[in-house]
Amino acid sequence: MFNKYYGPSKDWAVIICLVGQGQEINKGEAGINEWFKALHNKFQNWNIYSSKKSLDINNQFEDLTITDNDKLFLYSTIRSLDAPNLPNFIEYLLNNDKDKAIDMLKEFNDEYPLYITRNLNTAKKWIKQETTEEADTIRYGLLAQSNGLRLIPEGIFVKNNINQEAWFLNETEDVRSSNHLEIPATEFDIQGLEIDYAIMAWDANLRYINGKFEYYKFKGTKWNHIKDTNEIERNYLINSYRVLLTRARRGMVIFVPEGDDEDATRPSEYYDGTYEYLKSIGITELN
Repeated sequence: MFNKYYGPSKDWAVIICLVGQGQEINKGEAGINEWFKALHNKFQNWNIYSSKKSLDINNQFEDLTITDNDKLFLYSTIRSLDAPNLPNFIEYLLNNDKDKAIDMLKEFNDEYPLYITRNLNTAKKWIKQETTEEADTIRYGLLAQSNGLRLIPEGIFVKNNINQEAWFLNETEDVRSSNHLEIPATEFDIQGLEIDYAIMAWDANLRYINGKFEYYKFKGTKWNHIKDTNEIERNYLINSYRVLLTRARRGMVIFVPEGDDEDATRPSEYYDGTYEYLKSIGITELN
């Protein structure tokens, strides 16, 4: 029951919460367990229905009345009808589960074009060619992680404040439009939203070196390593890439810069490992 003047009735109410996994990208976001902590701290008399598949049940929640219901767990996404397994593929890719990523990519690669390139103009040219026949109805855009600060030499300025209404809705001729492929949207701009095609620019803050991902944050004039002990910051970074890599419904190009060995902040070794890793999974090179 809901009283339109005073909100939920004092007698009873039903609250439905839709909580995604791996979407925590900023301070104060901690996933579904944080919701249960709030229930534990303030609402222990509530009746709670959830699937235990989405919850890390432990002793801190044993005093809550939780009814397990598998129907409350969404096993697959419908973000992309052509590639419903894309989120699973991205999960394997970011978890460095190479064999599973290879197998998953084979399941949808014919229906969902996925490419990698070292040339941003090549990526832009491909997307424009791919969308020519649907130019009036299609939406595409440039995406980059919010701390991808060494993408600036490539012409990608992640600290620009975008006009979201113009970015998502205006026509291609408008320089503020996503379709103009000039202004990048970060994970904060596009979380919970989608576009049809995307160019995802991958900077050196998440770099693949010696068989695993290494986590960095650019501050001032240099990259600072995010240590293994800083699990929260590492999760924010990997989750932000997860968000960006799952925004495109119909196709995507991942752009990994060549780097510049004369620039101490972006030598080629910071990028080459990532590109080779993506290529080894089976993602097609766009030349």
